Amino acid sequence: MTTVAQTFPNTFPQIRTQAELDELKREWIADGTWDIETTEGFEAHYDELKAFAVAYLEAQTVREQKEEQRHREGCRAEQRQRWGHDISDAACDYMASLEKRVSALEKTVSLLKPSSIFPC
Repeated sequence: MTTVAQTFPNTFPQIRTQAELDELKREWIADGTWDIETTEGFEAHYDELKAFAVAYLEAQTVREQKEEQRHREGCRAEQRQRWGHDISDAACDYMASLEKRVSALEKTVSLLKPSSIFPC
């Protein structure tokens, strides 16, 4: 006697093992160019995979924000050593943005070919 699942194999989504789910999650973390919850063959795990993706991306955002904050604090510490310890965070950030702009301008100017306007 055949079961309904055997008669209609595409009707019932396949339940995957935890090892298969873990492997899919590892692959997604390494690549992440697709929506993990819509992975073919894992339809039965849509809610779990969607929750995993949301939680992972939120945690990644928090990690990136913390890293950015650490970087900003490091830059501010360097600037305070150069310009004085009583400089505000806003002043440090503004001076850092000016330094980046000057650096970008210097790079652009260095790429310019000598001309009659700017002979070398």
